[in-house]
Amino acid sequence: MSLVLLCGLLAGCSTRTTRHNDLSEVIEAVGVEELLALDLHLIEKTARYYPNTAFYAAYLSEKRLQSMDAGGEKPETIGEMIFRLYKAALADEVVRDGAAEKLLPLTFASRKNALELRDIKPATAALRTLKAAAYFTVDYYADVVMLYENPLFSETEEPRSSWDEALLLIVRLEQTGKGGGDGLRQEALDYFLTGTVDDARRWCHQQMVRRGLLPFGDAENNAVRGRLHIAAYGYRAALDFFRLSYPKNPALFQRYGNLQKDLGTAYLYGGFQEEGAKLLVNWEAEAAKEAPAMIRKTAAFGTGGADGADIPGLDARALREFRYRCLYYAARLRRASGKKALAAEHFRAAIELAPDSEQRDACIWYVIEMAFAEKIENGVDLMREWAEEWRDGDYFSDHYDKIAQWAVSKKNWKALLSFFPLIERGSSGITRVKFAYIIGRALEDGHIAEKDLPSGNYRTPRDFFYLAYADNTAPFYRDEATLYYRAMAAERLGLSPVFIPAKIENAGTRNLTSSKGLFLSGFFTHGAARYASAWIRDSIQTMPLDELRILIRMLEDNGNLGEAIRLSIILMKRPDFTLTADDLELFFPLGYRDLIERFSDEYGFDKGVLFSLVRTESIFIPDIVSRAGAVGLSQLMPQTALDTARTLAKQGGPDYIYEGTVDRTNPEANLHIGSYFLSHLFKTQSSPLGAILSYNGGPTRVRRWARASDLSPDLFMESIELKETREYGKKVLGGAALYDYFHFSLKSAPILADIIGN
Repeated sequence: MSLVLLCGLLAGCSTRTTRHNDLSEVIEAVGVEELLALDLHLIEKTARYYPNTAFYAAYLSEKRLQSMDAGGEKPETIGEMIFRLYKAALADEVVRDGAAEKLLPLTFASRKNALELRDIKPATAALRTLKAAAYFTVDYYADVVMLYENPLFSETEEPRSSWDEALLLIVRLEQTGKGGGDGLRQEALDYFLTGTVDDARRWCHQQMVRRGLLPFGDAENNAVRGRLHIAAYGYRAALDFFRLSYPKNPALFQRYGNLQKDLGTAYLYGGFQEEGAKLLVNWEAEAAKEAPAMIRKTAAFGTGGADGADIPGLDARALREFRYRCLYYAARLRRASGKKALAAEHFRAAIELAPDSEQRDACIWYVIEMAFAEKIENGVDLMREWAEEWRDGDYFSDHYDKIAQWAVSKKNWKALLSFFPLIERGSSGITRVKFAYIIGRALEDGHIAEKDLPSGNYRTPRDFFYLAYADNTAPFYRDEATLYYRAMAAERLGLSPVFIPAKIENAGTRNLTSSKGLFLSGFFTHGAARYASAWIRDSIQTMPLDELRILIRMLEDNGNLGEAIRLSIILMKRPDFTLTADDLELFFPLGYRDLIERFSDEYGFDKGVLFSLVRTESIFIPDIVSRAGAVGLSQLMPQTALDTARTLAKQGGPDYIYEGTVDRTNPEANLHIGSYFLSHLFKTQSSPLGAILSYNGGPTRVRRWARASDLSPDLFMESIELKETREYGKKVLGGAALYDYFHFSLKSAPILADIIGN
């Protein structure tokens, strides 16, 4: 596009005489550098007519700027344009809060920018923060205080943000001088030593240092610096600061739970685990001596909290939580240093002090995990001991998985059965479905006799299969292995997997109506779709479910299937989530449908198998790379891709080799080679399940495992010692069943019937 034509388009935009009014499309078409040759006033004038578009144009320009070489006058000129576009965006209700967020650092960085923004109307919390930042940058400190404290200066009742607290804190310190009195010092400590370390806290601390306003003593300042380093994963540096802090003021680590956790984290990941464990154990022992007196004081003075002699400000409950954290982190430190017996002792002591059931379960989990690591039978015994003590049974499903694998591989069917009464009345639907199916199959194959079953309602294989099939307490979209067990149970019973919602046409058209939804949709309509995912993720816990579904669908429609699946997983964990057919289309999409169906037909695959395999391997991301170096949709290793491509070419297929290598990020080449390799596995392995397992575990290893087993294919899979391969088989098979039933209207998945037939 020529600059003359571009000028004409922008001039048309500014007079509303043309439909070419999408400023972001202009940026995408000609690039930011070309815009620099234009009159910035013309761009700003255009943006005033289209403030909604101005936000996305600024955002795209900012992203382009980050990828440019910072030379000459270009970055400064682009920066001015970006500021003016974001400023223009403040006029649009949909994008104004997003623009305010992006303007914040530009305001702090430039007094000129701040002067232009000081007169904005603080109609929302984000605009209030931006106005306060503008006042602050031009040293109007009294106006900052009035903005937050005088209701005439603010029309919003939204709570103060971390940035608001930071601005007020710096202003008050400026007004009162260094130190600011004990009240302000305490406010600053509370700000830095509670909550999450974020950009506002980092900025606030930098301002304090630069202005000479630190109100802390050395011990307090070192504690704050330690937290800042923890947030940046600087564990050794954090530990150095904490070592300078706690000998002088241990009460800080007693009063502030987040600081104590950070200390434990610094020791855990920064080395010196034994040093940290000894310190925390000593602290707990000293606190335990205070506990009886604290309990008496709390009883005498009520629940308002009484001060202990050595632990100011801690009541009996806070003291108990402090002791719990000491023991919990001491246990984790000793576990990391290899002192498992001491770690278990600390975890057991922490169980009695845990402030809630979730943290109690965590301690029990660690005790059992270490017992399993020592000897499988030890873990089995502890599972029996604690099975009715924990609250969330699903939290321990991985331990039950160890028991199932061990019992099936050793053919210790009595051990498997001994857990069933506990599991049947327990809270883990994931485990109940797993054990019910395995026991049903063991009964069916004659490994278990009916007389060996514990007393209860379940006596035949069908009884156990129906229990697995009908258990709705284990949502299969939260644990995909559950989908496999329930689908296999349906196959055994000759039933359709009706727990998968039927695919129905949507009634009517749903639209985005909330300001947040309209704001996020703008990323898609203004050429910025590749940046939308992070913004959606930030809102996924608060936005209406239906609007999130629309936005995730937009991601999928723009080819970002992987991120759509990832966001669907987060969405499905919301407490208010209810599964719909739309969710399954997002969670199990038909990515690269033409290619996958073509190669499924060419090699005689069940379509559901290939879709599920690609989804499991890559979540449909064509350039994804694994830790092992596998690349692409079907996750090909370099040599496997090259060898298979040579074979394909020799047999008259396409030649995917160029200069001695294969472009594994090319969807067609990757899927063709992966499909051919999978077809080879189907021909050379003893069962269809063996072929799928070999794709993950390797054909030689799977053949070795299979030769050592006389179990039927599905029970053989349960016996495999490598958990990754075991879970891989379940994910692919369960996903294949869903694809076949939901997308291809098959009552029964052919791959499951093949396994049962074997």
